[in-house]
Amino acid sequence: MSKKNEFLNLVGGIFIGAAVGILLAPESGNKTRKKLKKKFDEIKDNAVDYGESKASELLHKTDKYVDELKTKIKNLEDQINYQKEKFEKEL
Repeated sequence: MSKKNEFLNLVGGIFIGAAVGILLAPESGNKTRKKLKKKFDEIKDNAVDYGESKASELLHKTDKYVDELKTKIKNLEDQINYQKEKFEKEL
């Protein structure tokens, strides 16, 4: 199972468990709605934090790969220039 599916299952389980627990609690509708809203807000905040964390990881990895690619291109340019100079000397 992928991490994305695991996360979605976790969020879904938390949501369902919280909703059922609150709905079965012997409180007024107004209190129940407030508790549900609070739980929804917590779940939303956790999902946003998770998304921001994953986006940050992806940006970091992308920057790393771009830097590695730039280094490889620079090395290739150096090798080409070296071979060009060597060839020109032989002529």
